[in-house]
Amino acid sequence: MTLKFVEDGMEKLTIILPTLIDLKNGVDVKGEINKKIDEKEYDHYVMDLSELEFIDSLGLGILVGIQRKINALNKKIIFKNPKESIKRVFEVTQLQRVFDIVEE
Repeated sequence: MTLKFVEDGMEKLTIILPTLIDLKNGVDVKGEINKKIDEKEYDHYVMDLSELEFIDSLGLGILVGIQRKINALNKKIIFKNPKESIKRVFEVTQLQRVFDIVEE
């Protein structure tokens, strides 16, 4: 699992997701992200999906849970640069209506 965090002072935390989020690594991904969120509060969060190639239903639930957690802190989260395959998953599950998705 290659989960990366890039901090921009107190303003922004970018979370670069691994290529795969599934039953095998999902609990670890969720734990590491939640730990980072709990350690320090940022003004906004960016979930970088550019390296993510596959996500199962557990992974989708993790993303929804992280968004809810950040929204509960009254902070903003965006989901950046999903691959076409991930965009299709979001469309089929209608999560494109829930997530603020941007492409840069």
